[in-house]
Amino acid sequence: MNNPWNNLSRLTQIRVANTTSHNLYWFKDVFENYGLLIQCKVGSFSDSHNIPLKGIQIEIDHTEEPNKLLLVLKNKEDWEIFKILCEDLVAVVADEMDDMSVIHGLSRRLTRWQKLLQYDLKGGISPQKQKGLFSELLILKDVIATKYSYEEAVENWTGPLFQKQDFIMEKAALEVKSYSSSKAKKVKISSKEQLDSPKENLFLAAVALSESRRGKNITQLVDEIKNELTPDLSIIFDDKLGEYGYAPEIIKEPLIRFLSDDITFYGVKDDFPRIISTSVPYGINKIEYEIDLTKCGKFILDKDAMEL
Repeated sequence: MNNPWNNLSRLTQIRVANTTSHNLYWFKDVFENYGLLIQCKVGSFSDSHNIPLKGIQIEIDHTEEPNKLLLVLKNKEDWEIFKILCEDLVAVVADEMDDMSVIHGLSRRLTRWQKLLQYDLKGGISPQKQKGLFSELLILKDVIATKYSYEEAVENWTGPLFQKQDFIMEKAALEVKSYSSSKAKKVKISSKEQLDSPKENLFLAAVALSESRRGKNITQLVDEIKNELTPDLSIIFDDKLGEYGYAPEIIKEPLIRFLSDDITFYGVKDDFPRIISTSVPYGINKIEYEIDLTKCGKFILDKDAMEL
């Protein structure tokens, strides 16, 4: 990634290359910190734009009219994410030629970035996380939303919130696990609580995935789901995606495309092969194990037979 501040000296600035008539500059301050300056043609920024951002200082300079919005990075090591944030704001200014649209658009994006910067997004989203998120989104869209509604599906999606199961409804819980179609039909259980629920019904969805150019990636699934959501519900959905580590503003590498080759549902009953909290000796805190699903045929359920 090109660093626009590399060739700048202390207290110098250079215009951001774009087609807008508003003033946009990369700059270095007196301490050689990296910054972005935004000045509209007419409209002024207010205190509502002074949104606390992790690792970034926002200032409003009233020495000129119209005033200026200044973003200053506190730690140069974070310049890549800072540049992505700045480019996102620059895009808002370039797209919205009307001053009031720019003002409101920047406020919305800064609020979004306030949430994004709360998450640990430096490492991107790993292939394993992509597989897990893809599976949960697939179940949200094709199972939970069809039995309830998209609103309830998003609200009941608890996987990103580190709950015991990925979906928790009033009377049922559903845990989602993925595995590679080319490998053995086995899934990993990461805690003694994952297949243990006080709900009337507990289900396990095992999603077989293969990587394929003919498949879909997370972004495509997210877009399909968001097409069904209200603006307020989209905000809740975005927040949960952020908790999972998915932020399209930051992720630049190509995402993996998956084909869903099979989804099998299991009723997790008393004799289902699992470890539950009450069977674990006192003093053992962490348990991980693997289930061979080829030995669980008698627990298989039709999707429509699940009492969610």
